[in-house]
Amino acid sequence: VYSSLTVSVRPSAQARIDGSLAYQGYWRRTDGSLVGRDVIPQVTLEYQLTRSIFFRILGQYHASETADLRDETWTFYPLLIGNTLAAATRARTYNGQYLFSYQPNPGTAIFLGYGHEAAGNPDPTARFTWEPLQPMSDYFFVKWTYLFRM
Repeated sequence: VYSSLTVSVRPSAQARIDGSLAYQGYWRRTDGSLVGRDVIPQVTLEYQLTRSIFFRILGQYHASETADLRDETWTFYPLLIGNTLAAATRARTYNGQYLFSYQPNPGTAIFLGYGHEAAGNPDPTARFTWEPLQPMSDYFFVKWTYLFRM
């Protein structure tokens, strides 16, 4: 099953809010049990302060989980990969991005951005419980463009 939902709101001429939710789930044919799923909600807030000044904030959360893998064709026993049981997994990540843009005239633009990423590897046996995410990386970028006219 793959489902996607998108919502766009324009409360004013300067503000935009976009949200999306993607869901993918797959089940075993033999007994209908859940094999895995991914859920990805994302929200983007944009604001055009003036013609030349623009702000954007983006947040995305990704939750994925898989069940124990097993042989569905013959024995129905759990699978071993390299003498290791292919056990259930769960993972969570969050990505936040902040952007400031200044374009004083056509051809000249300055972009300042910051991003943050956090992740967690929750216990696969403790389903539907909240575990805190650990910061993974932070980044900052600057981009400056200038158009030379001849």
